[in-house]
Amino acid sequence: MPTGLPDRSKPCVIAGLGNPGDSYVGTRHNLGFEVIDLLAQQIKGKIQQLPHLNSWQGRWKGRVVHLLQPMTYMNRSGAPVKSYLRSMGGELRDLMVVVDDLDLEPGTIRLRPKGSAGGHRGLEDLIEHLGSSNYSRCRLGIGRPASGVAVEEFVLQRPPEAQIELFQQMKKRAAESLLCWAVEGVKNAALRYNGPLPGSDSDSEIPADKEN
Repeated sequence: MPTGLPDRSKPCVIAGLGNPGDSYVGTRHNLGFEVIDLLAQQIKGKIQQLPHLNSWQGRWKGRVVHLLQPMTYMNRSGAPVKSYLRSMGGELRDLMVVVDDLDLEPGTIRLRPKGSAGGHRGLEDLIEHLGSSNYSRCRLGIGRPASGVAVEEFVLQRPPEAQIELFQQMKKRAAESLLCWAVEGVKNAALRYNGPLPGSDSDSEIPADKEN
């Protein structure tokens, strides 16, 4: 097997973080859930509703892919992901977590092999339960709120009409990047997909990587 490529004989897990309930559908904080919904269609997985977790299982280019949506709310995502990973004998190197990111401009994707939580409560809980930050993550840019708008309020709002299409395209591209990660690894997926959406109006470069 070429160096740097994942072992396709082992299953991988993609966990999208969000909040359950109709009131959270379409909000910025639920991007992780929505990307999982797209992936479930791609791998033709059938939903399995477990205690505290929705899961799907399918195959992509010969590799078994497990998709997860923790149903315990964003800030308590760690326990069900850890429990599922343990039950299937999975390893941290085979885990990818999908979250929204305030520090990236809307439409921007960033895949990384590891890093700190960067203030994201869902990632903080995962790190606490898993005992490590050495798992891959896919961050989806939502930008920062305007002056006077609290972060807690901003992330639970839906994007404005002018950004709907941008967010839709970002989710589709993120789903593509995660299927690429499943078979080609995080470095190759990052080289191909990290950055603003192709053809977007943003001419700015992605800020240098930091430990978040």
